[in-house]
Amino acid sequence: MKFRTALVVGVTVLLAVVIGALLGGISNVVGSYAKQSVARDLTRSRKTVRELWQLREAVYRAEGQRLAEDPRLRAVVATEQIDAVTAVEVASDVSRAIQADLFLLVNDAGQLLADTQHPEAAGASLAELPVVRDTLARGTASGLWTSGERLYQVHGASMQFGPTTVGAVLVGRLVDQPLARSMKEQTGADVNVLLGVQNIASSQSKPIPLSPAQLQHLSANEALGTSQQLELGGAQYMASSLVLGHANDARALRVVLLGSLAEATELAHRLERVVSLVAGFALLAAVLLAALLAGRLSGPLDELVRVVGQLGQGDLSARADASAMYETHMLAQAMNRMASELADSRQQIEVKQRLESEMELANVLQTSMLPRSLSAEQLEIAARMVPASEVGGDYYDVIPAGDACWIGIGDVAGHGLPAGIVMMMMQTAVTALVVEQPERSPASAVIALNKLLYHNVRERLQATEHATFTLFRHDGGGSFRHAGAHESFLIYRQASQSWEQRKTLGTWLSVVDDVAACTHDSALQLEPGDTLFLYTDGLTEAASSNGELFGGARLLATLTELGDLRELRVEQVLRHAFERVAAWGAIQDDDRTALVVRYAGAAAAQQA
Repeated sequence: MKFRTALVVGVTVLLAVVIGALLGGISNVVGSYAKQSVARDLTRSRKTVRELWQLREAVYRAEGQRLAEDPRLRAVVATEQIDAVTAVEVASDVSRAIQADLFLLVNDAGQLLADTQHPEAAGASLAELPVVRDTLARGTASGLWTSGERLYQVHGASMQFGPTTVGAVLVGRLVDQPLARSMKEQTGADVNVLLGVQNIASSQSKPIPLSPAQLQHLSANEALGTSQQLELGGAQYMASSLVLGHANDARALRVVLLGSLAEATELAHRLERVVSLVAGFALLAAVLLAALLAGRLSGPLDELVRVVGQLGQGDLSARADASAMYETHMLAQAMNRMASELADSRQQIEVKQRLESEMELANVLQTSMLPRSLSAEQLEIAARMVPASEVGGDYYDVIPAGDACWIGIGDVAGHGLPAGIVMMMMQTAVTALVVEQPERSPASAVIALNKLLYHNVRERLQATEHATFTLFRHDGGGSFRHAGAHESFLIYRQASQSWEQRKTLGTWLSVVDDVAACTHDSALQLEPGDTLFLYTDGLTEAASSNGELFGGARLLATLTELGDLRELRVEQVLRHAFERVAAWGAIQDDDRTALVVRYAGAAAAQQA
């Protein structure tokens, strides 16, 4: 045998063995990696589904609070003379406006006043249903409700006239195919939604069936959050499940997430075909050109294959080293440019989508929680919040409860959706604390609020947001008590026609789990005509075009220039301060919030 023949045959056999081993190794490695990758994706998908469900509950909770203040619905619930037909008509109008799938009105005893789906059911008692009972008892509640073969995610909000609960509104949205498809869009996994063992929704036109034994196996591993490999319909899947709640008939609402291993390994098969093609060319080149061209081509091609594999697996940071050969050099440069452009595009899209979603939801949360009425006995109150272009976490509230009036103001550190959620927690918790126990002290309310925020923010959300907050209680006669650390507040004394500044004592909330040692009540006595000015740092930290802050001293001077406040309404005082701050800093990068509270006197309240 000639040397050339031996060389060609030897190189051919060697390359054939190497190529076979390479393809086998790629198949094994990529197959194993695909399974691990799908399992990781399902773990992230579980978290995403739970967060989507929680966000959905938060939006519906805010919607329920808003509906509880609707004057038409309040009139239906509070007026006994309104007949059932009128009640259903009013409920149907509101239900259509918000596109609700389920809409109920009940009175304070849990008796059904209006059901938009079943008008004939008016008069039935729903007091024993958990979501109805909890709504009337706690003011708000969420739950799952079955009606026939349908499942609804229901949120209820009680209707109040002063401290008295007169009824509640309950709004439900179907747990159905659109929800399953939305979950698939957010997670990328196939989604089956089950109630007990019954499949009620799927992201696929034809649900992927699971046997009872497979469901039981998934349920046993739900607490661990792990994924299992299952054979479904002749195909291999990685599967994971989580429970989102229980319906009124005690059946669990379970979401099963499925990741196809066939789809995950499709890229590996493509890579094998590419490698086979390249290897065939290399083999042919080896036969024709022997060792010289084979040696020169093997290195550059292996490098390109490596980068293609990493890019195919989602690693857009992979880059190919340019070789000395012109063709492979140009291919490597083109591949590197493509990877850079794909990475930049993906990052920009993800950032934009996340910011837009956070901004929209946080803005809804922030504005929907503001009080609809600022009336309080013996007090004149005006308040304003001017949100920044990036939503922050400012909060204020005026809550008449029992014989007292509670006034709160606070600011959550940070911006966007996390700050909006913490602000909503503060508003909901403060309202529940003071309405449930109107006789409690401000300090006890602040201590309880801190425990709740610390538990939710630090332990559940694993976040670091904190907040400043001061809570005032007016017991009548100009006598106030307050607790909690926030910005210093200003007091206008009518007798001396001068302003004074008073610091708040305490510490930030959601930093430690117990603030009882540094949270105490402070007393404040106002005489008729005396006025409080409460504000957040959005006013004092407003910056001019050259970066100079408006500052506390300039705010005090702005109020002092009003002179005698006797002839000015509280709204005029508030408007004057905001106009000065707006003129100082045209660019607003933080929420601006302030309240003006004037003690009108007991005599004025009796005359009114």
